[in-house]
Amino acid sequence: MGEYEVRNNPVSNGAKRAQIADFDAVEIHAGHSYLISQFLSPTTNKRTDEFGGSVENRTRFCRMVIEEVRKQVGPFSPIMLRLSADEMVEGGNTLEDGWRSYMPRAVKERFGKPCISMGNIRDPEVAEKLLADGDADLIGMGRGLIADPEWVNKVATGHECDIRKCISWNIVPLLWIICISLPEHRQHLKTSASSIRT
Repeated sequence: MGEYEVRNNPVSNGAKRAQIADFDAVEIHAGHSYLISQFLSPTTNKRTDEFGGSVENRTRFCRMVIEEVRKQVGPFSPIMLRLSADEMVEGGNTLEDGWRSYMPRAVKERFGKPCISMGNIRDPEVAEKLLADGDADLIGMGRGLIADPEWVNKVATGHECDIRKCISWNIVPLLWIICISLPEHRQHLKTSASSIRT
């Protein structure tokens, strides 16, 4: 693997496209067993070249991607890096002092960078506590906003009881996401299931 592969990586090219499309920032996904994460993890990276072995070598590909993204978007566009701070597998990368909320705090303390906490944060009180305790600087949400796109507005206007809760039951068929919490999606699933049976 060389600079050609990194320069022509879909991540760096996608970052430039995101900037052209007027996104405020880009995120490099280096977690959850995706490609960059496989280089970072001692459980999946068994390479014996300059990309394997030591922590410095295992982080080399990630650093190269970050450097190439920086070249693509320039010095002023924010770049976020999503990491699996604790892989929770034997022999994997770990942080050894708790569950979930400690991860962004540990990364923030180690690297001095603002951190976003993610991972099934469904309750506004939990989100607020993470922020108030300094465990995270921001809260990231994906599935919760699919289940209820008005989640933030409902919290801001004191209508937390009206939030449609995410139950983490998503299906991603080809080009769109189905969320079982949304009535119109449940109907689609029923229709699709009956057409498959006939």
